[in-house]
Amino acid sequence: MSEFYSIGQLSRLANCKVTTIRYYESIDLLPPPLRTEGNQRRYNRQQLKQLRFIVHCRELGFSQASIRTLVALAAAEPSEPHCAGDLIDQQLANIEQKLRRLENLKRQLTAMAAVCASEGDEACAAIEWIFDHNRCDGEH
Repeated sequence: MSEFYSIGQLSRLANCKVTTIRYYESIDLLPPPLRTEGNQRRYNRQQLKQLRFIVHCRELGFSQASIRTLVALAAAEPSEPHCAGDLIDQQLANIEQKLRRLENLKRQLTAMAAVCASEGDEACAAIEWIFDHNRCDGEH
């Protein structure tokens, strides 16, 4: 394996779009790469490792701000605090909230589907239900 990677190689190795890599650079989430004399980007193994870390954080649903903190924690010296427990707990709480919201949406859509299945030649009851937000039970 090469010591340095083009942006296309990095994209394939990290399973991340080239435009996303450029974006991560623009917001200083990924350090800028070296440039060749022809101004082409060249990434090293550490940048590949960091990009894979960022991609995995995104897959876990972490926000950009949380990822920035996680990147800093990952780079911390062993003598510095570097535990991600609080961020993970917060992400778990976020996921639980989303799951509750999705369960509520599922209940509402199931009820609407049942109304559609039982209707005859009348106007679509599900459409009327959607117009009448008061019929919904909870947030969505």
